[in-house]
Amino acid sequence: MFYSAFAATTSEWVIAAEKFSFSKGYSKNAVSEGSAEMLPVSILEKLNRTLERNILPDEKLERQNYKSRTERQSLYLQLSSEYRKRDALFLNPYTEQEFKQKLKEQDKEIEKIQKKIQVNLDELKELQQKTEADMDLIASGKIEATNVTTSAEYKSEKEIIQNFFHNIFIKDESIITQEKISIYQKDFSKLYNPSEHSKEAGYFSNSFEREITSAGINTLITGRISGFGDYISVTVDMYLYPGAKKIGSVTEIGTIQEAELITTNIANQLIPLMTNAMPVLVNINLTPNSVMAKSKLFIDDILQASVQETILLESGVHTIQFVCDGYRNAGTTYYFSGNTTYNIDVNLKEKTEGFIQVQLQKPLLGDFLANGEAANKIDDNISQIRINGKNILGEFITENGETAFFYIQQNMVNDGNVLNVNPKPFDREKNIDKRRKWMYASYTSLMISLIPTFYSYGNLINEAKRYNDGFANYQEAVKVQQFANVCQGISIGCGVFFVYELIRYLIAANSVLPQNVKQGDISEFKYMDYNNSSDLIDDNEVSTETNLDLE
Repeated sequence: MFYSAFAATTSEWVIAAEKFSFSKGYSKNAVSEGSAEMLPVSILEKLNRTLERNILPDEKLERQNYKSRTERQSLYLQLSSEYRKRDALFLNPYTEQEFKQKLKEQDKEIEKIQKKIQVNLDELKELQQKTEADMDLIASGKIEATNVTTSAEYKSEKEIIQNFFHNIFIKDESIITQEKISIYQKDFSKLYNPSEHSKEAGYFSNSFEREITSAGINTLITGRISGFGDYISVTVDMYLYPGAKKIGSVTEIGTIQEAELITTNIANQLIPLMTNAMPVLVNINLTPNSVMAKSKLFIDDILQASVQETILLESGVHTIQFVCDGYRNAGTTYYFSGNTTYNIDVNLKEKTEGFIQVQLQKPLLGDFLANGEAANKIDDNISQIRINGKNILGEFITENGETAFFYIQQNMVNDGNVLNVNPKPFDREKNIDKRRKWMYASYTSLMISLIPTFYSYGNLINEAKRYNDGFANYQEAVKVQQFANVCQGISIGCGVFFVYELIRYLIAANSVLPQNVKQGDISEFKYMDYNNSSDLIDDNEVSTETNLDLE
């Protein structure tokens, strides 16, 4: 993240949603009315995560403008009140000297309020000028005085964004701040219900702005539902306050049974609007270098003109895919957060076509599976698997349904290779459950044995003290000591029993891990051709790191 460009704050940016409305002609019933409340609640639930909003200077200006306007209105009411008091002086029977004194005092009060109004206006004007300058800095990258250029020098939007990324690390920390995004009343199930007067006035009215700002809400999600047949269309608008601006609109279509998918897609599209995220800079390092010219790059299933070393994306979820003839595909689907530089190292590997054969070390009736697909059986002991050079998780299943897993490492996945497997199939779940019960039983016996042990040990200490003080005879002390020794011996035995059963349980739990195969005799490879065998390996690998390594 570009932390140096932001100033840390502890304030919150509150988001709320109201009950969705229906388009004209849409039939209302119990289901539709429930959907009007369910959809916004579901969207808020998916937005209820750890997010921060970048507060740009123009948004700060709107907030200050709202506060200044409220202050000026209050000062104006005070000014009108002081003028009425001044006019009332002429109606009172003051002496000339008293009248002049009262008039002078009242003029001072009026002048004081007028100065406050003028200061308010001057500060707002100064802030507007500073905001314009700051927004120009963000757009053009003009941060330092030694690096000042005119915006006209940047001929395209791409150049503006590139320059922004180039200079963002040296930007003044006060220009952009961050605020934690939170849900209205800390409960996503609570919807905001504006007054009827504000509803009639509309989202852009002063009355609606005053009401929603007084509620501590920074942005409001509204929605309209329309439908034809089994399908509904949900259009969601997002309004920013103060300032009463529509900052985004999203539309999703589906059946009411797909409401979860609809709200998920809407929430994913609203997140960049909420966070006010900057563009994402992605650096691509494609190896081997010889494939750069013939590789194809797909972003969100759209073929790009060419594979470039640096690309700019909007923040949000993107699917990036690299395709090249003769090589395995590589790609990822990832949420690219704004204000972040991502380095993607792509290592395209040649496709390895061929077969390996796995054989049993001991005769056993059953079938081999590789990555969930059945292997081609040559005889009772040998099966053949189609490969393309990637790791294989195999499974041997006996006729009675017992299983054993094995793992074939990538360096052993070579055409014509023979591998030996010694599976030990049994009902692992039943065995783990059995060992778990024995472990719990041994632990219970240990806990129970400690009760008399602690009791007898306490009596032994007490009896030894009494004996040393001359209040107990030797024979009684010996009996207490013998009883304590017996209890301690039982507890020690129970402890050993518990440790033994714990180890057996861990061994049983560990038995679910796949065993490694052993290298066999390659000369025993039986050449068989299965043209219809399915490719058992998925060409796509997904990584979710900021530095993405794709193979």
